[in-house]
Amino acid sequence: SWRSEAFAHAGENGRTINTEDLLAPLMASLAGHTHIYGHYFALDNDEFLQVIGARSQAQIVASLQAPAGTEFAIRRIVRDDLRTEHWQFFDKERTVIGERFAAASYAPTDRPWYLDARRENRMIISGPYVFESTGTPGLTLSTPLSGTSGTFGVFGTDINLGDLNDFLAGLSLTPNAAILMLDEQNQILAFSGRGEYFSALNIPPL
Repeated sequence: SWRSEAFAHAGENGRTINTEDLLAPLMASLAGHTHIYGHYFALDNDEFLQVIGARSQAQIVASLQAPAGTEFAIRRIVRDDLRTEHWQFFDKERTVIGERFAAASYAPTDRPWYLDARRENRMIISGPYVFESTGTPGLTLSTPLSGTSGTFGVFGTDINLGDLNDFLAGLSLTPNAAILMLDEQNQILAFSGRGEYFSALNIPPL
């Protein structure tokens, strides 16, 4: 687990996520690594910060109810009487182009990525699954956050595996050949086919 308390402040009412110092490096990470869908921090008190790389992709923008041109989407859930969820949407220049508020129903401490990392006290790598907002396969890495007073939260990263089809398509195959990529449960992660027998096949992941 990470031995760092730079991600959260300790105050009179417990820890709170150090949002202002985290946004810039998290956005930079997403800008430099297009296979990463998003990063997020969650504390034991259900405070939550998520940064998503929307990259102006129509399906992600629509699923997030974001304005056109959204490059990054930020979701904050803070502790108050109503547990408020605050979304902000940024363009490529990292200028805010929209925002909205709502009562928060999402509880990160109930999610498998959080529970598994806290219980095992180590990095957890999920099995592949289909991301709802992209329709492509991906997986989640989560690791506990700890400091001098013990573990206080979890950091997670969603990795988009949607580029695997492009990777397989770039491989050199013999005519009328096909290649599949499977996970440990023999679920299909990616497929590429060539020639008259396989090029017309459309085999969706998972």
